[in-house]
Amino acid sequence: MTSQKFWTNCAKQKNSAKNYDAVLKDYTERKKNFDTVYGEYLGSYQKRIKRKIRDGCKLQNDGKFNEALKLYDEAIAEAKANDAELSVAYVKRGHVYNLRGEKNLATADFEKAIALNNDAVGVHYAKAVLLENRGDKTQAAQEYRAFVKDAGIVYYDTEITDALNRIVELEEVN
Repeated sequence: MTSQKFWTNCAKQKNSAKNYDAVLKDYTERKKNFDTVYGEYLGSYQKRIKRKIRDGCKLQNDGKFNEALKLYDEAIAEAKANDAELSVAYVKRGHVYNLRGEKNLATADFEKAIALNNDAVGVHYAKAVLLENRGDKTQAAQEYRAFVKDAGIVYYDTEITDALNRIVELEEVN
């Protein structure tokens, strides 16, 4: 290699190193911006689902079951399989179906919540209702108790009241 070529290659490598640093800096900055935007999107996405469930709870408490079902349907359609909110939405919708006497639809939603198993509290409620519908009153009462023990009033206010009433009824029968 001639001396001229050697120095030309050195200059190219030096420019290449500067370009690499510039490209790396640009990439790092763009990735940080992407991560920020993506994090905000995920946060707003989860907040949107939680808001639909919360608003559905309010409607459910007011006896507006059709409107509540609509919001639960929207939350289910929007949530991803690994979201705890999906299981909550199935339990909430199943509870409304159960209150309306639509046992097959309720059972299907409770079974989906159990299969997802990413909201242990809701799964206790779902199992309790299914066990009760199948006639296993002792196990149902135990699942209702587990549910009441762990349930948060924010998502499960009507279900807590229902579970306490169910426990009293189930234990009176036995």
